Amino acid sequence: MPHLEALLLFRDNPDVVWVEEEISTRLHVDNDYASLILLDLARHDFIVAALEMSDGYRYDRTWDQTQIMSAVSDAYRRNVGYIAGLIHTKAASDAVRAFADAFEFKKKE
Repeated sequence: MPHLEALLLFRDNPDVVWVEEEISTRLHVDNDYASLILLDLARHDFIVAALEMSDGYRYDRTWDQTQIMSAVSDAYRRNVGYIAGLIHTKAASDAVRAFADAFEFKKKE
């Protein structure tokens, strides 16, 4: 879920340059995990390194020509409680978590 939340943060603020510490604070994760999220999103070309700040990233609008993130954003915002509940509930089985973990954002080649 933090990867999706980070991507939505970038998408909703496309002109902002984000650094690890800001992502860590906004997503309530430690700096190491925030760094991993940034590297994952950059590796899949969802975000790009910001030229004006060596450790910063910004949203790469070029990958989303179909505006799919707009639909994802709307769906997430309408269902955030339900989605968070599914992911974070103590009653969720390991199988459900493993299934959710199997999905990773991938850019269509």
